[in-house]
Amino acid sequence: MPIVESNAPFLKHQNPGQVGLNLPIITQSNDQGHMVLTQAMARYFEAARQGKIFTACIGTSATYKATVVTPPNVGAATWLLYNDNPTSGNICLIPTWIAWYSQGTTTADVDAGTSLAVQVPTGPQTKFTADYADIIRGGPTGRSGGSNAYLGNNKTVIGAQGSWTFFPTSLPNNGQEGTGHGVDPEGMFIVKPGHALWIEYIGGATGSALGGPSIMWIEAEADCL
Repeated sequence: MPIVESNAPFLKHQNPGQVGLNLPIITQSNDQGHMVLTQAMARYFEAARQGKIFTACIGTSATYKATVVTPPNVGAATWLLYNDNPTSGNICLIPTWIAWYSQGTTTADVDAGTSLAVQVPTGPQTKFTADYADIIRGGPTGRSGGSNAYLGNNKTVIGAQGSWTFFPTSLPNNGQEGTGHGVDPEGMFIVKPGHALWIEYIGGATGSALGGPSIMWIEAEADCL
């Protein structure tokens, strides 16, 4: 039968045998050619342990931004997460959590949200190497640096617009400050060096709702087409 060997410390196989951290794991397929692996550790454990997960969020309501009425097709992006890793390499950004939270001081702030719109524009973007004011950086293991990605506001998008992916939202009409929601893109967005993730929060007719983003991503090597 076919044999697969893995050094991944977060996998175990169904058959009895010695399994431990950094030990080779040998699994065998059944007579149908199927092989079952079970993830033993938490989903992001290994990426966090290796220091490859990073986070960024807006700090205070003084720098919150309004929603947009419709998704823009040209011009400025309300939020752009730019990958400043060297374009000669293949260190990509893989978003694992994209959230929006509302200022929530008026009915409009908590009632206007309809969807979170996300895309990766089709071309390389203008380089920038500083976050928007009041952006707080970090990571789930207490790290404060190490990332080569930057979260900017009101950045001009270069090149052709990609297709928007809409994530429905449902903020309560009587929500309080901090009301929000998030989505797990499950690896569908990959941001190559020199490219960026474009994020917009779609609001109501007035576009007056205020809020800010919270983003978590993995920086890892990925051979992207």
